[in-house]
Amino acid sequence: MTNKNTYIQSLKSKLEQLDLELQHQEALAKSKSGEAHAAYLEQKKRLHAKRDLLNKELQSLSEASEHAWEDLKGGVENAWKELKTATEEARANFS
Repeated sequence: MTNKNTYIQSLKSKLEQLDLELQHQEALAKSKSGEAHAAYLEQKKRLHAKRDLLNKELQSLSEASEHAWEDLKGGVENAWKELKTATEEARANFS
């Protein structure tokens, strides 16, 4: 069984790495024009919506009791996987 605080810190670290990746992608997108830039802006909206959802899930997790957090962990894992997949797709489109 993973310690709740350790798990939360690990996920926060992953989010910091992801934020750096998103900043890099944004810099690449600024060099694009026309449809490529518009596509990036649309993707950026989706990425930020997924990130916001993950932040809400993470907040719920951090507020959960030691007993209940394991039940919430699945939702956090799903939100993380969706965000990670969306980020990888964006990377493929703008690299």
